[in-house]
Amino acid sequence: ATELATLNQKDAAHQVLQQLDALVLPSGRKEAALAQYTARFGSEDETVALLRRAAELDSGNPDAWARLVSYLNEKGRSTQAREALKEAKAKLPGHPRIAVLEKQFALASSVQAGGPVDLEAVARVLDDQPEMKVRAEGVRAIAAAKAAGHLTDTAEVDRISRKYAQEPMLQTLLAQTIVAAMNNGPATLTLRRPD
Repeated sequence: ATELATLNQKDAAHQVLQQLDALVLPSGRKEAALAQYTARFGSEDETVALLRRAAELDSGNPDAWARLVSYLNEKGRSTQAREALKEAKAKLPGHPRIAVLEKQFALASSVQAGGPVDLEAVARVLDDQPEMKVRAEGVRAIAAAKAAGHLTDTAEVDRISRKYAQEPMLQTLLAQTIVAAMNNGPATLTLRRPD
């Protein structure tokens, strides 16, 4: 459905999504699939409603809660994200995935508040989840560029940006790290042509 919608064939995409009704899926999985689609092609409120419904129907699934909390946080709905995290902790007390989610939320809140970002701490939180390996690698690439003083080197910034172009979280973190570095150091920018 996503591929069809990307090709501007939204009627065909909706037909594919309607086929979900014929499938026998575990509770909450249909809503999670629909939320993935609406996150790109629907409204934010519709996506939140679907993610919430998926978490309610599959309340023992930590990934359902992680999707809800992460989406709310990415959309700047930190109060709702905090409430959803609290619900997840109540439903799955002591679950390691929820503990990791709590760490991620705390780090994201610090970044959103403009606080200092410990890039290695961010990478360690991401290391706790195998599916976040690429993001952890990207955070470490940003940290290495920062440590080497290369955040004002347009070729290096372009290299990192291109390598992680499919990771909006890393793009945002890269931009925030550059701004922080420029605010804390000499306001110079080395302009070099990327190789």
